[in-house]
Amino acid sequence: CCIASGLIGKPVKQMLFDDLSVSNQYDGIWACASILHLPRRDVVNVLQKISNALKTSGVLYASFKYGSYEGMRNGRYFIDFTEGSLGNLIDGVPSLQIVDTWITDDVRPEREERWINNLVRRI
Repeated sequence: CCIASGLIGKPVKQMLFDDLSVSNQYDGIWACASILHLPRRDVVNVLQKISNALKTSGVLYASFKYGSYEGMRNGRYFIDFTEGSLGNLIDGVPSLQIVDTWITDDVRPEREERWINNLVRRI
């Protein structure tokens, strides 16, 4: 957070989604490979909390493993998404609008996974 804060010239916080209870406070929220550990039923609630916390035109970056799996993997819970399933999920939060979605390959040599990355704006 200190490095990010220095780079953007604004305060940066790290917190649990359960602790996100503010309204109209953040320009951006970075959720890189973090929301993917929630059951599908909880993801929309977290997206709504994120939307509430973002200022109008605020941006969310979120990434998920690419696919259709949901359940335990290597001792941790995962939910994967495709373009369609992630779009449908985000449509469940009317105040959020997808700006861009792109697929990347995992750069770690021991991994052969793909990631879906999503940039979303609060409208």
